[in-house]
Amino acid sequence: MFFSPLVSRAGALCRARGKGGRPGRAVGKRPSARRASFERLEVREVLSPVITIPMDGVVLASVGATTNDMAEAIFLDSSGKIVVAGSARSPYYWNDFAALRFQADGTLDTTFGNGGAVVTDVSGAAQNDYALAAVAYPVPDQPDKIVLAGTAARLVKLARGQWGEAVDFALARYNADGSLDNTFNYQPPPKKNGTATFGTVKTDLGGGDKIEDAVIQDGKIVVGGTSSASGATHFALARYTAEGRLDTSFNTTGIVTTSFGGSNDWLKGVALQEGKILAAGYTSYPDGSTDIALARYDSGGTLDTTFGDPDPQNPLARTGKVVTDHFQYDRVSGVAVYTSEDLKDYIVVAGAYATENAPLTLARYRANGSLDQNFGSSGVVDTDLNSEVWLNAVALQPDDKIVVVGEEHFSDAEGPHQVVFLARYNTDGSLDDGGPSDVTPGDSFGSGGIVRTDAVNASQYDHETAHSVLIQQSDGTSKIVIAGWAHTGDPYNPYDMLLARYNPDGTLDASFGVSEPPPPGASAQSSATLTDAAASSAAEADYAALAAAAMYEQTASRTSAADQAFSDFSRTPRKNNRHDLTLDSTQIDLLLQR
Repeated sequence: MFFSPLVSRAGALCRARGKGGRPGRAVGKRPSARRASFERLEVREVLSPVITIPMDGVVLASVGATTNDMAEAIFLDSSGKIVVAGSARSPYYWNDFAALRFQADGTLDTTFGNGGAVVTDVSGAAQNDYALAAVAYPVPDQPDKIVLAGTAARLVKLARGQWGEAVDFALARYNADGSLDNTFNYQPPPKKNGTATFGTVKTDLGGGDKIEDAVIQDGKIVVGGTSSASGATHFALARYTAEGRLDTSFNTTGIVTTSFGGSNDWLKGVALQEGKILAAGYTSYPDGSTDIALARYDSGGTLDTTFGDPDPQNPLARTGKVVTDHFQYDRVSGVAVYTSEDLKDYIVVAGAYATENAPLTLARYRANGSLDQNFGSSGVVDTDLNSEVWLNAVALQPDDKIVVVGEEHFSDAEGPHQVVFLARYNTDGSLDDGGPSDVTPGDSFGSGGIVRTDAVNASQYDHETAHSVLIQQSDGTSKIVIAGWAHTGDPYNPYDMLLARYNPDGTLDASFGVSEPPPPGASAQSSATLTDAAASSAAEADYAALAAAAMYEQTASRTSAADQAFSDFSRTPRKNNRHDLTLDSTQIDLLLQR
């Protein structure tokens, strides 16, 4: 197997924001769940300092006092900065929307939000909010705004004394500086004792509702996911105006749902194609089997009859939907649309059934929804790895090569592992392995077209994944940036966001996440940086000092050298309500007694 060699620094991060000395939220205690059921609640933006550890092409990021941080989406804004979105779990064990912004080189952009991050409690109550998608929202002559989309939970009364939880579509829009956008779903203050709310919107489609992906269409926000309003789960799309209202020019209600005739339908990705909305996922049947499913909609939300399988009722038309039965268990985790001249508006989908020895499956369709017979075997490619691989996202390079990312599960003498997985395919569907049959001789990706990265190697908690991917142009080459999460090895604060950047050959880019690139052939020095900027209270302003104290206080034994390292930091003065700590690898080793 081809593994990227890394030295684990997980302990530094989990201890740096460990249990001792952890401050509470600046906004205070959440309202009780019962109160949330009948009072108008103010949506609060939660401020937290950010901790990052860059190491040899990988960056681990933690949003201050949170205990679980997971990245689900990643994109480049128009200035080339990297925006990562997902969820952060508060010390109260409720998840909130979270977004971090990095410079193009992978260093934290501390001008965004509070020291590089924003955390937003969308539901306004003690409930879980998950951002599963993110997209840049262009504004003429201004920096991009940022849209996060996913789910927000709410309490529903089932019977006297009995409560349940329902989930709704949820969106948040931020200005370029990370503040919530007061032009998005502005709601004036209630007549009695209240404040205006803005920046977020929740939509109840009538069942369990979940957004999986989002795109911008002519200044409007299109989100796609699933809803169980009818009892079964089906594709669900909604379109919102620039002001954050449902767009009634889209299927009259702003919402459209689509069934493929099976038991349930699962939308996993949306894209724009020929100015129309493309949705991709899979459909399931009573026997448990699944098929690839695609649907295309015109600008009004109606199924496009120039796309899809032939309509049995009208031989001159199509159904607007595609169902592909290739394998007993076909799944789709992502979709991408080609923009190059040769393959313009062609569609590629990728997925893998999450079970041992199931193949990775890619399928490519022509612009009208018919399988591209020049791709793989009759439009489909299977890759057998004799292991369990979950694919989570797909992206296209400018040269039309296909990159898929996810996670691989396997066991060896050390026990079970879950590592970051990447594969790259040539335009004909063959793995980019550099072998005799490679259609692009002279280059290759990883080992046999595959890269596996075990960034943390956290003993029995070896659990890492890539959930999103983008292609970044750097010095005339296409580099691959992934986002996901990794288990730090700390059972109390287990997961941190994980970013990694790969060179065109699949090796990790050691310059990613460090202020100055290392010299040729050298490894980037591991370091931990704690930054607390624009804090809202003196207690939060001192978070970096508290975190460092917690790090050292949890050390089993102490040495004079470690005492000196900690003492040097403790005397570091705060400037402009800001307390920055930078620990190099030697100091980390001292404090952790390595």
